[in-house]
Amino acid sequence: MKKALALLIFAILIGCSSNGNGPDNDPEFTAAYFPVSDGDTWYYTNSNSEKIKREIDGDTLVNGYNCIRVLENGGTAEAWRIINAGDSVGFYVHMLTFDFAGDTIQPYFAPPLRIPFNMQVNDRYDFDSDGFYEQDGDMYHFDIIGWIVFEGFIDKSVPAGSFGDVARLHYYEPDGSSDTIEYYEYYAEGVGLLDNELIRLDSAFINGEWIR
Repeated sequence: MKKALALLIFAILIGCSSNGNGPDNDPEFTAAYFPVSDGDTWYYTNSNSEKIKREIDGDTLVNGYNCIRVLENGGTAEAWRIINAGDSVGFYVHMLTFDFAGDTIQPYFAPPLRIPFNMQVNDRYDFDSDGFYEQDGDMYHFDIIGWIVFEGFIDKSVPAGSFGDVARLHYYEPDGSSDTIEYYEYYAEGVGLLDNELIRLDSAFINGEWIR
């Protein structure tokens, strides 16, 4: 999730295709699309042609939750959690780091931003979360409201390679006026985020194997 923060103005099997991960080899959108082992590393280029390195590095505590720490170019940038059982299965973003009005802020989210697992084609998930961050000793708050539509699986190519059974998520976020911000995220099984319209995957080192 990345343009969720616009309201402030506001990563497949290795190789070219997947054989499927569900009954009859039909793909299923599961935690396999979100590898989170220590040492897993992704190399991206952003829309400003800047290079970004993300890697999993142990745990961090965010708002009382023990989360997976994600470094970006060496500093803690995100905090994730995965729930694999029960009605709350999904990938959760508890904290993000980003630039806003010339400053770097690290909001945490209550409830955390969620991508549900096991969605079927055209399933819609509505989200409504509060972001909190501290700046110069003061606490600030903003709302993130919108919905995700799971548009199924596609073939997609990025600099890291060509992938099959890529999950496509379509985000909709009202911007506070009559407009709605729309964007896509693409995830590959065993790889993670390929493209979110701001960064694209150049290569990755997942579970001891290079993807490039």
